[in-house]
Amino acid sequence: MYIRDPIFGNVHLNNVEKKILETEPMQRLRHIKQLGFVYMVYPGGTHTRFEHSLGTMHLTKAIMNNLGAYEEEAALVGLMHDIGHAPFSHSSDPELYKYLNTQHENVGEKIIRSSEIKDHINDAGLSMTKLIKYFNGLGKGEIVTGAVGSDRIDYLSRDAMHTGVAYGIIDYNRISAKFGFHKGKLAVYYEGLQGAESMLIARYFMHNSVYFHHTVRIATSMYRKALDAAIANGDLHPGSLSTFTDSQMQESLLSFKSSSMLMSKVINRKLFKRAYDGLSPHNMKIGEIEEAIEKAGVNSDQYIIDATKPKGYEDNITVIDKTNRVIGSISSLSPLVATLQDILRKSSLIIATEKNKVSAVKEAIQKVL
Repeated sequence: MYIRDPIFGNVHLNNVEKKILETEPMQRLRHIKQLGFVYMVYPGGTHTRFEHSLGTMHLTKAIMNNLGAYEEEAALVGLMHDIGHAPFSHSSDPELYKYLNTQHENVGEKIIRSSEIKDHINDAGLSMTKLIKYFNGLGKGEIVTGAVGSDRIDYLSRDAMHTGVAYGIIDYNRISAKFGFHKGKLAVYYEGLQGAESMLIARYFMHNSVYFHHTVRIATSMYRKALDAAIANGDLHPGSLSTFTDSQMQESLLSFKSSSMLMSKVINRKLFKRAYDGLSPHNMKIGEIEEAIEKAGVNSDQYIIDATKPKGYEDNITVIDKTNRVIGSISSLSPLVATLQDILRKSSLIIATEKNKVSAVKEAIQKVL
């Protein structure tokens, strides 16, 4: 079976991959936006986890073939690595952790073990033990989950294409041809250093211009607050999140009294306005900020606080020579990457509220910040 992909052309699936692709958990990913609420800033950013999963599988196969170490279990990890995502992708992650103390990867593993997918894996004579090992990022699983793995190569390329932002365009053919293994860990040959470096730089710029755009963060935080209100009120069970599509979640939150007002504002793009946008102050305490805002007469459903840092500041890649001897890490060999990692270590803070409350919030948080 072949599926036409806008980036890689024909993506080939064998019989077991085709059967797994046709299962309900994989088909649900057709209705989960890859970038959550990025489409509110970049209208083209409506692509899905489904097509990203196909691209990740394709790249995983290409990397394994270049390494001369193909395994079907690793290819299937590329296909299924996002199967546990809740609606609007990473936008729902904090609630998964808050209420279930889990991540979407853990949810994905449970789906693989308990759904019809398990039968397809067993019928094909594949090792579930090996597949789960790879799914958790061990061994060949690093080909998918690593700092320059197939997951990241695909989403940077795909997100850049759909949003029209040139920063994420990378030479994935060269990068995927320059991988090796050192002591069971994914590494990059020195000849591929520049490609790996450009990829990490692209990721930094995509975070700044797309993933961490202030409007995206505000819309995402408003959605999270609506979702949290619905769960806290008993309208939604957190264990059901991985069964919803984006549209099902949207309609549910619009129907609940606990979440309808905030979700309606998100859908209609009546978003809160910034009262603060900058680096997080040292030893900042969110509780103190909330207390100051609410003392100023602003209700909890009239503002958001988002304090976070981009992923990737701890990313490092071992660089090896042609004899598989370690030369160093990419951060030690690239001053530019080392500088970007220092920047990424700093959390940024955004506080937003109703337009007519901005002045009051600014005044309230002035002493706290």
